[in-house]
Amino acid sequence: MRLFAQNVDDLLERAGCTDVVHLHGSLLDGHCRACGHHWHIGYAELSPRAICPKCTSHETKPGIVMFGEEAPLYAELHKIFSRSRDDLILVIGTSGNVIPFEYVVGNRRSTDRSYTVLNNLERDPDIPYHQYFDKVIFKPATEACEDLMAVVDSWISRKG
Repeated sequence: MRLFAQNVDDLLERAGCTDVVHLHGSLLDGHCRACGHHWHIGYAELSPRAICPKCTSHETKPGIVMFGEEAPLYAELHKIFSRSRDDLILVIGTSGNVIPFEYVVGNRRSTDRSYTVLNNLERDPDIPYHQYFDKVIFKPATEACEDLMAVVDSWISRKG
């Protein structure tokens, strides 16, 4: 199971999750604009005068995608989800504004597709959720846990 997260913290890992893909990078990393090197800085502050440990450039920044920058892992996300067949995809807590729903869950008209579920706090009247998701749950994620577990349990039972 892979988790794709838009958040840049390490809360999922601290909660015990593994195989987390941080689409917008990680605050725990430094990034060199000159050579592309990433390195772990942990919870230490990245100094404005930080030097890349690989190429010694001063063109460094936090290891996150800033507004206006390309998010390179979107290509991986799209590749994985465009090939997704007969998977369970849970989308929890996103507006679909940063990464459009169709980019993640693909063509819902196909019969050879994954089962998709969205859990969001509230409904946006301008979004046709039925075009993207087989099931939608509008309530806080903390209150949707039982509903989501029922979906997962049903999926596991069906897969046998």
